[in-house]
Amino acid sequence: QIQSFLHAMHDKHELAAEKQSMRNGTAGYIPMDCTELPYRKLIRRMNAAIIAILGHDAWGYTGLWSTRLPKGGYHVKHTHPAGWMSGICYIDVPSQESGHLHFEDRFIKPQTGDVVVFPSDTPHSVTVYEGDKPRLTVAFDLLRLEARMAA
Repeated sequence: QIQSFLHAMHDKHELAAEKQSMRNGTAGYIPMDCTELPYRKLIRRMNAAIIAILGHDAWGYTGLWSTRLPKGGYHVKHTHPAGWMSGICYIDVPSQESGHLHFEDRFIKPQTGDVVVFPSDTPHSVTVYEGDKPRLTVAFDLLRLEARMAA
């Protein structure tokens, strides 16, 4: 199960808060060559969702990481300069009443299973999460593959 896999990763690895947009939470990079079955299943599901959203498969991952927000966790406004498109796969969202994805002109109230994709240069943040159980996501940056677009 992907939740157990990611929670175990979070329990072992943390990134320094000053190097990321998250406050009061944990994050961990997911190696692109990870062969664990829960990870492979998640990637297949994310790939299908991204292709459905973008309408093509002319992209590749440039980064993949998981975030775990406990009560009081949030993300300050930021962009993803390393990507063309970025996104979030919501693995476990125990409370939809808080921890909303905020773009300058709208809020998205995520639910477990949602995948959201947006241009990497779009400023966004996450409001303070107030759920009693941690919120778990996998975020990603994508690069456009021009060679596939021309084929």
